[in-house]
Amino acid sequence: MGGVRAAAGDGDVMDSPVIAVAIPHTPWIPERAVSLARVLAECPTAAVCSERASNYQWSLDLWRGLLATGAEWCVQLQDDVLPMPGLMGALRGICASGTGRVYGLHSGHPGGPALAAQGRRWYRTRAWVVGVGYVLHRDVLAGLVRWREACEPLARATNEDDLIGQYLVSIGEYVYHPIPTVIDHDTSVASTYMNDAHALRRPSVLWHRYDAEAMQQPGFWRETAPPVDLASPYACICQFCGARARPPLCRVCIVKIVGENLGLNMQEQK
Repeated sequence: MGGVRAAAGDGDVMDSPVIAVAIPHTPWIPERAVSLARVLAECPTAAVCSERASNYQWSLDLWRGLLATGAEWCVQLQDDVLPMPGLMGALRGICASGTGRVYGLHSGHPGGPALAAQGRRWYRTRAWVVGVGYVLHRDVLAGLVRWREACEPLARATNEDDLIGQYLVSIGEYVYHPIPTVIDHDTSVASTYMNDAHALRRPSVLWHRYDAEAMQQPGFWRETAPPVDLASPYACICQFCGARARPPLCRVCIVKIVGENLGLNMQEQK
């Protein structure tokens, strides 16, 4: 991966958090080359990781590159992100708010809109980071890299965002999700992991109805109320077909699995 640069922010304010951004990119897919330009327009100092490599290798290279910048906050954004105007300013506001050490920018939880209606700014979960976009304090990322280097077999068998989640569980770290979030996910670009039919591919509360300039201030993101804890949204997803349902399987899949084990023909009637 090319060198990652850290940005102190507009005006190089001394107390502004220093943020480094890296983008995993697949230039051999034309649609993603177009979408990358959109992300770089908001994050011009971001490093682009475009070498062909396995998931477990490019993610480790990207994380090491972020740490090498010396930045306090390390951000990954995928190349199919739709950034809000003034994204870097909003990220600085989030990082300076003192809310947490891990931020999940995808913010796709179905419970998000109800909390937004209450004027809340955050909810938190255990071990739910989505690779579309996230922020890690460098102390967390440094620990993750050390842990990752010590568990090569697990890393080879696990996607990078699931790996982050397993590490966060092991150290008892929460993931904080902003309301609204500062990125969207361009689902018109095909998923490279064949997740196009996934029920939670887009954030549940976007920035469009909020003051984008206010979102650049730490005070916008600070709350005096205790954080709201939500269960993983995958508790609402059938682990077999991806449909919304009570965990771990929807009724249709339960019937299919039981029927097939009994030797019945369980083809759906049209």
